[in-house]
Amino acid sequence: MTLSGFFQLVWETILDPAAAAHRVLALNISRENLWLAVLLATVLSAIAGGISQAIVPVEPMVVETVNGPVSMNMSPASPMMQGIFVGASLVLMIFALYFTGQALGGRGTFPGTLALMAWLQIVMVALQVATLVLMLAVPLFGAILVFVSFVVFLRGMAMFVKELHGFDSLGRAIATMILAFLGVAVGLAIILLFIGVGAGGADINV
Repeated sequence: MTLSGFFQLVWETILDPAAAAHRVLALNISRENLWLAVLLATVLSAIAGGISQAIVPVEPMVVETVNGPVSMNMSPASPMMQGIFVGASLVLMIFALYFTGQALGGRGTFPGTLALMAWLQIVMVALQVATLVLMLAVPLFGAILVFVSFVVFLRGMAMFVKELHGFDSLGRAIATMILAFLGVAVGLAIILLFIGVGAGGADINV
């Protein structure tokens, strides 16, 4: 795929995710390369998140209490922990969307699920970078793009799931997404119990 073809597919994913889903599936990328795409998207997302934290640091949050104001310095997770979180979430979502879709009568394949979710994550990384640039240039537009990115993600995933599993209605795709998100939440909770939540935290100063 050429660079122009890449940006064209990104744009099509934003405007017409159903058509983009068919184009991604038609590429017939090998499973090994798809897992590499998942890894690449995870690393790029963590790097973009780290740069965003360095350029736009988290401001301390002041909370009024009966003993007076309390300053809470929220310490964001390190880029490595962000990468682990994004990667674990993506892998869990791939499996959850595949098995949940199958349980609801879908006929999507695991390689197809892997391809579409890997591509959607790459698109989100591209939007994350664009948001960071706009935040530096025109903060208001950057804030708007954050909301737009969220809409693109949800709409894109819903249409991808619908086309992947051949559902006759968007409602079944949304139901698959909701159940998959619940499954991912449980899976992440279990993972966090093993690795601990100590990578980030809050310093409270009275």
